[in-house]
Order: sequence, then C-alpha cells, then structure tokens
Amino acid sequence: MKNISPPRFLPFLLVQLLSSTVYVNPAHAQVRDETQDSNVCDIAAKPQDFDGKLVRVRARVNSGFEIFAVEDADNRCKDTLWLTYSGGGPVASVSLGKNAPTVRRPPLVLREDEQFKLFQKYLNAEMHPTSEGSMCIACKRYEVTATLTGRVDFAREGSAGFGHMNGWKAQFVLQGVTEVAARDLSVNYDPKEFSTHPVKFPTGYVTGLLLDPTGKPTAQAELTLSSIEDVPLYKHDFQSRTDGSGKIQVCSSPR
Repeated sequence: MKNISPPRFLPFLLVQLLSSTVYVNPAHAQVRDETQDSNVCDIAAKPQDFDGKLVRVRARVNSGFEIFAVEDADNRCKDTLWLTYSGGGPVASVSLGKNAPTVRRPPLVLREDEQFKLFQKYLNAEMHPTSEGSMCIACKRYEVTATLTGRVDFAREGSAGFGHMNGWKAQFVLQGVTEVAARDLSVNYDPKEFSTHPVKFPTGYVTGLLLDPTGKPTAQAELTLSSIEDVPLYKHDFQSRTDGSGKIQVCSSPR
C-alpha cells in the first residue's frame, strides 16, 4: 500500500484557517466602559479620589441666580458639585479667574442627542410675570433630574475652587445625559402673578430718521428715548440704535 504525503500547501491552509478564527474584526469588538458608577455624596466627600475619572451619577440640577450645580437625587446629603458644559450656567456668576484651578485635560465631547435637548428644554423653561414691569429672576418651571455622565475635576489644596466666587472644590464636566425626568413646579406659583407662557404686553413704537447737524443721516448711532412724564422707572428710558441708513425704531410701552 503506497503512503500518500499531504500536499505541501496544507499547513498553509491550516494556518490561514486558524488565523481567521483568532482575529476579531475591530468594528465588532466591544468597547470597555471605563465609567464608574457613583453618587454626588461620595464624590463630594472625597473629590480627590475621583479627580480626572469618568463617573455616572443620578442627580438633580440646582439651577438658580448664582448657582449651577448637581445634588444627590435621593437627598442623602446636602453637598453639591459645580456643573459645567458649553451652554450651561447660572443667570449670574462671578469667579476670580487668576485664582481658578488649572485643569490640563483633553476637553470632553458633549453628546448633544435627544436626551440632552430634552434636558436643556426643561432647564431653560421659566415662569413669566403677568404684570408689566415685574421681574422674576431664575423662576424655574421644572425641577430636573437625570443620569449624568462626566468627569470630576478637583481643586488641589492651595488653589481656589470652581464656579461662582470659586466656591466649589470639585466640578462635574458633563459628557452626556440619560433618563431625564422633570417635576412641574408651576403649581407653586400664584397663577394671577405668573404664567407658564410669555405674556404679551401692549407695545408702542417710535420711528424716525436721525440726522446730523448738516442734515445727513447718522448710521449706527445709539439713541435713548426718555419720558418727561411721571412714569414707573421701567417705562422711563428706552434705547435703540439706528440702522445703516439712519432709520430707527424704538420699542416702548404705552402709559
């Protein structure tokens, strides 16, 4: 009986076969999630332990006149983390830039998906005064809670903090939001004084052409229209600017 040797190319085929079963297409490989699940209380208690780390927390946003921070959704502590991202912030905020912590880290890419848009919609919704001349600063309509993913930055010892008046030792740099929920606060406002929709008040317009001493139109000039009658302060002065041809239209409130 004659011995038959295997073809010389058979080992090559076996190697190719094994190779095809060992290598995985990177496009189908699972990416490891390095985000750490935590909560605001644990982070605020030891922010140095979370410095530079990506975390995921369930938090409620505290958005007011001089504050834009996140707090624990379950009220397990009173601590907060300053919240920061492009397009987000309090109505008024003052920080001493020269004393602010220096963060040398690559910027996070904010996921501006549908959940984020919903998040922003709720945060930006406000109550509107029904009386002309009334003001309501940071009269938020919704209390917003969400699952937030982002990076923790810690202000090292010896440096000022983050946010308004540099008052926060840690900030939460937002990367994305999910599971957005909102509680309507409009029931807490007097419906006679506040509305959920903007109120249109009577408006008058003064139009004209601003000329210089030679009779030529004055372009891009600022003009203040002041009342000579005894009117409330918010009705006393109105400002506007002329267009390229010297024409102007000042929006004012009739007495």
